[in-house]
Amino acid sequence: MSVLQKYLQFSSKSLSPDKMAKFSLLMGIFALLFMLLPSYTLFLEIPTGILAIRFGRRAMSKCTRKTKLALAGQLLGWMVLTSLALEILLAVTLIVIGMFYY
Repeated sequence: MSVLQKYLQFSSKSLSPDKMAKFSLLMGIFALLFMLLPSYTLFLEIPTGILAIRFGRRAMSKCTRKTKLALAGQLLGWMVLTSLALEILLAVTLIVIGMFYY
């Protein structure tokens, strides 16, 4: 059983705040990697980014000793979700401009 499956097996209530901080960073890194891969992994970055943010916040609220990991996971999650939103906005803008141009 991989480390990721072990983390996902338990609910976030049973994890210690330090493990939640590590999991937040891990999910943030996965979200960033999914963002860099081709477009068929586009929708895999949404849940991993959200998990990174949620676990980072929950770790911070439970007073983790690894605040830098929790903050880094949250930051990566927000970066990925913001870049996805900007990509969608750019695509819609280009489609609308293309419709009016021709």
